[in-house]
Amino acid sequence: MSTAPPSPPQAGFRGALAETPLPQVLRRIFLEGLKGTLSLVHGDETRHLFFEKGELRTATSSREGQRIGAFLKRRGWITDTDLNWALDTVAKQGRARLGKILVERGLVSRTVLDAEMRRLVEEIVFSTFAWDTGEYRFQASGGVLDPDVALTLSTAAIIVEGIRRLPESDSFRERLGDGHRVPMLATDPMSRYQYLPLAPQEAYLLSRIDGILDVDSLLKIAGTSRAAMAKILYALVSCGIVEWKQDGAQRPASGRGGFHGLNVEVSAQPSDRSPGHAELVKNTYRRIDWLTHYELLGIVRDAPPEKVAEAYFERSRLFHPDLRHREDLARFEKELTAVFERMKKAYETLADPDKRALYDQSLDAAPAPILTAEADPEMRKKLALQNFRRARQLIEDKDYHPAVEMLREAVRFVPDNAEFRYVLAQVEMKNPNWIDQGLANLKEAARLDSRRVAYSAEAARALIEHKRAAEAEPFARRAVSLDPSPENEALLQRALGAQSDASSPAEPSDAGDVLMDPSAATEEPVPDPGPASGGLLSRLFRRG
Repeated sequence: MSTAPPSPPQAGFRGALAETPLPQVLRRIFLEGLKGTLSLVHGDETRHLFFEKGELRTATSSREGQRIGAFLKRRGWITDTDLNWALDTVAKQGRARLGKILVERGLVSRTVLDAEMRRLVEEIVFSTFAWDTGEYRFQASGGVLDPDVALTLSTAAIIVEGIRRLPESDSFRERLGDGHRVPMLATDPMSRYQYLPLAPQEAYLLSRIDGILDVDSLLKIAGTSRAAMAKILYALVSCGIVEWKQDGAQRPASGRGGFHGLNVEVSAQPSDRSPGHAELVKNTYRRIDWLTHYELLGIVRDAPPEKVAEAYFERSRLFHPDLRHREDLARFEKELTAVFERMKKAYETLADPDKRALYDQSLDAAPAPILTAEADPEMRKKLALQNFRRARQLIEDKDYHPAVEMLREAVRFVPDNAEFRYVLAQVEMKNPNWIDQGLANLKEAARLDSRRVAYSAEAARALIEHKRAAEAEPFARRAVSLDPSPENEALLQRALGAQSDASSPAEPSDAGDVLMDPSAATEEPVPDPGPASGGLLSRLFRRG
C-alpha cells in the first residue's frame, strides 16, 4: 500500500502541457498542498490559476473577452457606456476593483456580480482543459489570497468536470494506453477518498473497477458508447481516485469496488449521508490530544498489521479533508484536516514494527489519563495548557460547551492559574445555570493575580450586575488602588451606591473567598451569546 507522505513543497516548477496535461499538474498541486499561482501560456493568451492548500480558488485570463467587464457586457448586464465609464473610474482611482465600482454605481447587484464572476472563473478554468499544448509554471507564494469570488469545488470535481466538457474523441482511448492495463481504486487514502459528485453513468463505471477487469473489458461493457466510457475512465484516472494496478500489487485493505465505501455522491440519487457524521468529526477533534493511536483508529492494542491497515482506510474515508465540500460538513475544514493528518501519523507509527514497539513503550510509561495528586507537576501544566489552547479555539468558533469542559480540566490540572479561571468564568457566565460558578472563578482569578487590574475590575463589575454589591466592593477598591482611573473610581461608587440602595444587602465576603469545586455544575448546554460587542471575550479572543 502506498501511504508515504507527499513530497515536500517546492518553490516552483514548470513544464509543457504536451508532456504533462493539466489534470496531472492539478493533481500534483493538490497532493503537495501547495499555495501559489499556476501560470499557463497558450498562443497569445496567459491564464493564472490561484491555489491555497492545494485547492484551486480563483482564476484570471489576459484575454479581453474573459475579463469581468467584457463578460458582464456579453451577458447583457451592462452596456458599452457603462463599461467605459467604469474603466475610466478604475484608471482614475488606481487600485479600485471594477466589480466594486459597478455595484456602488448600482449598475449590477452584488448577487449578480458574484454569480457572474463565479461563472467567468469556471469558464476560464474548465476551458483550459482543452489546451493540449502550451507552457505552465507554478510559483509558490506566501501572500494572502483575497479573491472576489472563490470556487468551492474539490480538485477531483474540477478535473472531472473539465474533462466532461471536452468533446468525445479517440484521443481518450489513446491516453489510456494498453488495453490490458488494469485500473483499481487508489491505494493512497488522500486520493481514494476525495469528495466527488458523479453522474449515474460515471458511477456505474466506477462500480465496475475492481482491480480485475482490464481497460478493454471495461470498455466492452459500454457497447456502442465506448468513446464516452473511455472519456469517463480517463477522467477517473486523471483525478486520482483510480490508478493503474502494478505487477504483483494487491488490493488495498478496504477493497470494495465502486462508489460504495468512497466519498462519491451520485446525482439523481438520494444521499446516504449519516446524520451523525458532523458530530463524529466534532467529537473526535475535541478529543484528539488525548486519544492514543489505537483509539483514534478504533482498534485494540494487539491488533495485527492487516487490521491496522484496514482501520486506517475505513476511518480515512470519514475524515478526508475534501469532505468540507459537502454541505453538511462545510464548517469543519480545520477539524477534518487535523484528524486526517493525525490518523496518517498513527498509521505510519503502527504499521512499522519498530516504531510501534517504541510507541507502546511510551504508552506504558505515560501517566494515567486521570491525573492524581502525585502526578508529575510539569506534565499537569503541559496538559492544562493544551486544554486551554484548544478551549480558546472552541470559543472563537462559539462552541462554548466543550470549551467549558476543556477549561475545567485545565483548572483541575493547575488550580492556581489565574488566567485559566478568568477565561473559564467568562464562558460560564454565558449560561444562567453557571452564574455562581462563573462569579466564584472570577473572584478566585482576582485573588490569585491580585496585581492584575482587569481581573479585580471585572470581578467587581460582574458582582454588581448580579446584585452582590457587598462582595464587589473589595474588588472595586483593589482596582482603584492599582489604577485610580475615572472608570475604576466610578466602579467603586457603583458598588457603594448599590449597597446603600439594597433593601437586604448580600452577606459580605472577603475577596479571597475559597472557590467551590467547578466540576460540581450541572452539565447544561451553553447558549450562543451572539456577537460579543465590547465584551471581555471579544477583547480576549479577537481574530487577527
